[in-house]
Amino acid sequence: MNHPGQRGGRATGDLPGSGRKGRIETVGAILVVLGVLVWVVYAILRWGLDQDVTVRQFLLFHLAGVIPGSVLRRWRLIRRLFR
Repeated sequence: MNHPGQRGGRATGDLPGSGRKGRIETVGAILVVLGVLVWVVYAILRWGLDQDVTVRQFLLFHLAGVIPGSVLRRWRLIRRLFR
């Protein structure tokens, strides 16, 4: 029988997603968001300030955030696949 504050035999503070794994996934989510926000900067420069910028100038920064961020967001699944 579970006691108040417990789920599945674990204390509430020990739920999956807490601790280091939760932080890794949070960092991954932040990287993805930052990678997508690169396009907001692109749009502001291109259309808002009428600067001569190209997609190639921003694509590297987009991919540098989105690719590792996606990997970190699915870190538990990836670790399970390679065990």
